[in-house]
Amino acid sequence: MKHFTLLFIIIFIGVGCQSNTQSSGEIQAHQTQNVWEHDMQYFSFSKNEGFVQKPLNWDIGFKLNCISLELAEGTCIYADMCVDPIAIGHKSTSMAILPNTTLEEVNAIPETFEKDAKAIAVIGGDWIDDNHKIKPHTYTLKSCKGDIYVFEITDYEYSFLNHQLSKIAIKTKNLTKNSSVQTLTFGEAYTQPIYYSFEKGLVENSEVWDLKLDEYNFWLGGGVSAFIQENTPIEDAKIIEDSAFNLVDTPAFFITQNWYSYDHVTKEYSYNNNVYVIKTRDGKYPAFQFVDYYDGEGNKGYMTIKWKYLKP
Repeated sequence: MKHFTLLFIIIFIGVGCQSNTQSSGEIQAHQTQNVWEHDMQYFSFSKNEGFVQKPLNWDIGFKLNCISLELAEGTCIYADMCVDPIAIGHKSTSMAILPNTTLEEVNAIPETFEKDAKAIAVIGGDWIDDNHKIKPHTYTLKSCKGDIYVFEITDYEYSFLNHQLSKIAIKTKNLTKNSSVQTLTFGEAYTQPIYYSFEKGLVENSEVWDLKLDEYNFWLGGGVSAFIQENTPIEDAKIIEDSAFNLVDTPAFFITQNWYSYDHVTKEYSYNNNVYVIKTRDGKYPAFQFVDYYDGEGNKGYMTIKWKYLKP
């Protein structure tokens, strides 16, 4: 059973409401810090403010898109190659893309919003249902070295204060060696991701790892594939055929790739004519467009958007 940290905070405030400082139709601008010098950066439309440290509430993030490459064949040691700057929507958001237009011309809310088709996770945060119950599944992983492991998520704690899941507990077993069942409880993974190797336990990002816990999302390590055995306790899990394993695992929710093009002759960037409309968790509709990738001194890496709220 999951444990709930019940924190009841009752604050009595006079009648009134907090108004947003940005009105519908008013165009704002935001420039990131250099994406080559920072990891994920975060932006809140309601505050019109960017953050280097992850805030409690954010709408889109800016970062370099990275792919994992094995440093030398057979080593199972992977490194990220980061090249393309992208914007990523928070998992609670959805997006509509309006091609060949400008922000000034967009005034109506699009009829259709969607999640990114590229945002596919074998596990991700899908181990818990809408009623906060743990799904009765066992997750079978094939490590880069070829061993078959299974793990089952058994428990977690939830804080009503900050809406975070922590102390996620799992049971694991090496099916290849038919080892005994082991147990592990992860710490808080909202500040920094936690990396886990079935062979060594908790490890650093620079080491070989099989699972990454980021907030409450599980992501696969380099060369790791997975398969979900639904409604199966770990004691009944079985080795499956190699063809059943899934390697697709993208830790992103909506990626605005191809928002720019690069001329290798002039060595300059140009930007597409797309407007991206976000549907936020609080029911607002900010629209934004990329307008620059340089700061005032001509240094690249500073992603700049202009944006406005659309009227409902």
